[in-house]
Amino acid sequence: MFGLPAPVRPGERFCRTSTSSALRFPGGYTNSHLEYVADVLVRVHHHPETVRGIGIARRAPVLRHFTAAFDLV
Repeated sequence: MFGLPAPVRPGERFCRTSTSSALRFPGGYTNSHLEYVADVLVRVHHHPETVRGIGIARRAPVLRHFTAAFDLV
């Protein structure tokens, strides 16, 4: 929570071993919103090499998610 890794207890795994994912959408999204998301997911699946990551360039010590600056990786 709050950008910190979850604490790991002895014998406990930090990451999930499952490869499946779930998408959950709050109410208020129209069918066209969901179609757009589906189209983007299909495009990313077919061309994963086009996806770039981001890294945090600058961040404040408190509430960094409001004031962070990012760079492409």
